[in-house]
Amino acid sequence: MNIDLKALRQRAGLTQSQLAEALEHSQSQISRYEKRPDDIPFGLMQRWLAQLGVHDPAPSLIALPPALGLDVGAPYADLARHLDAIDIQLQGALGTDVDEDAIAELKQLLGRARNKPNLVLAGRTDAGKSTLANSLLGTRLLPNRYQPTTRLETHVRHIDDRPPHLAYTTYLLGKRPPPSDDLRPGQRNGPLGSEPTLDGRRILAIGDHKSLSSWTHGDADASATDPGALGVAQLDDAERVVVYSDAPLLSSCQLIDLPGFRAGADAAQDDDGRSAQAASAMADAVLYASTCTSFMDPADLEYLALFMRALPHSAQDTAPMGNLLIVGTHAGPHVGDVDVDQLLSGGAQTLWRHFGETLFPERDTRIEEATVRARMLPFFEEMPARRGAVHEAVGTCLREQLPAAVKAQIRRDLRGWRDRQLFAIERERSALT
Repeated sequence: MNIDLKALRQRAGLTQSQLAEALEHSQSQISRYEKRPDDIPFGLMQRWLAQLGVHDPAPSLIALPPALGLDVGAPYADLARHLDAIDIQLQGALGTDVDEDAIAELKQLLGRARNKPNLVLAGRTDAGKSTLANSLLGTRLLPNRYQPTTRLETHVRHIDDRPPHLAYTTYLLGKRPPPSDDLRPGQRNGPLGSEPTLDGRRILAIGDHKSLSSWTHGDADASATDPGALGVAQLDDAERVVVYSDAPLLSSCQLIDLPGFRAGADAAQDDDGRSAQAASAMADAVLYASTCTSFMDPADLEYLALFMRALPHSAQDTAPMGNLLIVGTHAGPHVGDVDVDQLLSGGAQTLWRHFGETLFPERDTRIEEATVRARMLPFFEEMPARRGAVHEAVGTCLREQLPAAVKAQIRRDLRGWRDRQLFAIERERSALT
């Protein structure tokens, strides 16, 4: 930021101590900010300049550089080309003596291989997950606050992944697959016509990105004419929202923002726990948010255990715990670097002591306390250093660790398919002799 805060303060005739008292900050913090103005949150900067008598500053003085979303490129482009080549070979095999069941199995395997990995965001309701998600996406797509009563998973996908027969950007989906005899051929279903399902679930409502806020906050209006508006019955039957966006992050993954679990929730017994268990099966990587005020408390440990047990072991081939990142959120300017380090180190020690002799050995990996500490980072959107560190860690996971794990799994699946075909051929050969 091109601004000399020290010169402005001296021109206003204020000492650092006087300015600190007016802004309700410490003198040492004022000193640090004068040296690193890029770290000052936007709201504080406005109050700061007002205290210095700069009531109508030039936009260039206070405009923070835009916080760009994470862009890791297209790490699966080469994989897609290889899969396309296999598809072409399969088309040439159709109508020959090749076992049709074997071809069908291989086509199903290739279809799964084309799915992008799932990056799951988890944590309690006050952990700032949506702010973290929006930071990675580079846009204020997700509402900043979820009501605990809505319990909606939000699946954010790239616009290019939207099925060609769908025209909207946001879809509210029901809890249960539709009965096969629910609609007669050609029967319309509300405003959706012949588009009643997505992800094997009934589409309850369609809308744009603005609809997301009303859905997740539980706004219901059965008389509204907006196709994104909901009736009470629809909202009660809802479980998932699918959103399509052109955010660069989504070229490398599908982002799944889970409903926050409530303070005092029991991961083993209540609905929050059951929802987390179901969601953990979808996760290829987990970004777990825990507030600095209650970092790694017993509830966090319970929920982390669900995800750590379910995370694919194959991702450990590239880096221990490479598909898990634990973020200390709300780590604003009031939490200094020394305090942050102590907080995260204490959290790593707690996690290590809790799982060091149980969960980590289950994963058949050598996990040390230092490894756990390395997977913990502070986050505050308006502090570029802390925001950037999280972006870099997530980028490494999406750009290097997950693609390596995905490709290794595909190679194992293809070898397994080949071995099954060779076994079947050998069995038939033996039967002929």
